Amino acid sequence: MAFGDRILAQARQNSLQLEGLAANELKNRINEYLPPSLGARQMMEAYASYALNGKVSNGDYTAFRETFTETQGLSHQVFSRVLAKHIPQERYVAGNTMFQVDDVDNVVRGAVRSLQLKGMWKARFTVPDDKIEALKEKGMLRFGTAYGDTIPAMLAGADGCRPQVKSNYGWVTTIEEMYEISSDSLLMSIIQQYLGVPPIFDTPVMFLNSAAPVDDKGLSDTAQLYHHDLHRLQFVKLFIYLTDVDADSGPHAMIPGTHRTRPTSMWADGRRSDDAVKASGLLEDEVRITGKAGTLFLVDTSALHKGVHPNNNARLLAQVQYSNSLFGKPIPAATRILTQARGEMRDDPDTKVAASIVKRYAEKIGIRFMQGMI
Repeated sequence: MAFGDRILAQARQNSLQLEGLAANELKNRINEYLPPSLGARQMMEAYASYALNGKVSNGDYTAFRETFTETQGLSHQVFSRVLAKHIPQERYVAGNTMFQVDDVDNVVRGAVRSLQLKGMWKARFTVPDDKIEALKEKGMLRFGTAYGDTIPAMLAGADGCRPQVKSNYGWVTTIEEMYEISSDSLLMSIIQQYLGVPPIFDTPVMFLNSAAPVDDKGLSDTAQLYHHDLHRLQFVKLFIYLTDVDADSGPHAMIPGTHRTRPTSMWADGRRSDDAVKASGLLEDEVRITGKAGTLFLVDTSALHKGVHPNNNARLLAQVQYSNSLFGKPIPAATRILTQARGEMRDDPDTKVAASIVKRYAEKIGIRFMQGMI
């Protein structure tokens, strides 16, 4: 292992050790912080184990999700607040942003407040055109290479074509604009204030959705039925439209405020039809986010949300999740880009490119930001 790689690995371990402090506090005071619950105690023990070895079992993750439902989100809020007490914050100079913003401090305050109250914030500014064009060109080139004639059929909305394609993790991690935009100082300032800790870059992805007819199973498989996400303790997702999105071309939809409160029946895992959401009294609050290519918005997707199925034009978007911890869904070995670059995939061109980018952004933004890929 090269010296630089060893330093990165040690720094990642130091980050886990800070989470160990939070785990110790939870272990000693769990009954003060949460009503007595077997699920909460199992979650606490799993978190302590994660802080020691950086791993979570599938069984622990199942309990993690079940406890979220049982406590109606309180368990994850408590764990996140304790974590925030033990992780030092970074100083991001929000004024060094790529975005055209007049009053940076006001934007940060407004964005954080909107996320707290509604679980969402839509920027009044857009991503620079050159970044959008680069993301779109690189994404569509890779989709075309991977899926061939499927992509033109999807763009045309041809009957029987695929409703959605999703980026391969290997190639999407080579697109530097994904890191560049998501690590922008203004966005990092907003996310840190919302999460209470310096954010972790987590699960970058690109989606292309077609306007071809789709049945209920297809809607469920493509996250186009209402649901909540729950991969981590606390998280927020950055969405970037790479094509123009109007009411008929697949806007993101969500129910504001449901990241904090909702009817009891709506806390359970699973997909829900619009009729079920309407019966709960929530559908009248629905917000659908539209905008030109370059539109960006943040959503705490522990709230109820979905992608609306396009009726006319195909929709292309980029997405990055920011997390406060990697405790939660087990992380596949393939996401450890630097580990892969040293192992049997060291000669893979995408792995080499991604490893170089990860190292640069770990140095530029901080080890914690890139720790999921080290």
